[in-house]
This record gives sequence, structure tokens and C-alpha cells, in this order.
Amino acid sequence: MHESTEDYSSWLLPAVDEILAGSKIGMEQVDAYAAAAGPGSFTGVRVGLTAVKAWAEVYGIPIVAVSRLESLAWEASRPADG
Repeated sequence: MHESTEDYSSWLLPAVDEILAGSKIGMEQVDAYAAAAGPGSFTGVRVGLTAVKAWAEVYGIPIVAVSRLESLAWEASRPADG
């Protein structure tokens, strides 16, 4: 979860650039894009899906829609680190 008062559209692209730079890969090297399909704020879901759809169109990479509730449940079922 990203906690900020900034609009989603203001921090999403710089955050993705930072992650890719830190991983030393380019956008064209990503195997698939995943985006939360909800539930969530209308604006957040819309910005995320729009960005992923644009990248998929440009790079010809598939998209996977992910349920936010399913991803939270999966994360909660994992053993704690340590």
C-alpha cells in the first residue's frame, strides 16, 4: 500500500522507474504486467489499469488483473519472516 497525499498519477511513474532502475532491467524485459483490479479507490484502480494497459500496448506484454482482496489474503497466509 502506498500512503501519500499525492495523486496516484503523480507518484506511479517515478516509482516504477525507480524500481526498474534498482533492478537493472528495462520495461521491455518485464514478462507480464499485473494491476489491482479492485476493490480499491476508483481513481487508484483507474490510474493503475490505465498505466498497465498503455505499457502493454507499447511493449506487447500481457496483462494480469489481480484481485486486491485475494492478494491481501495470500500475503496474510504466508509465514512471518524470521
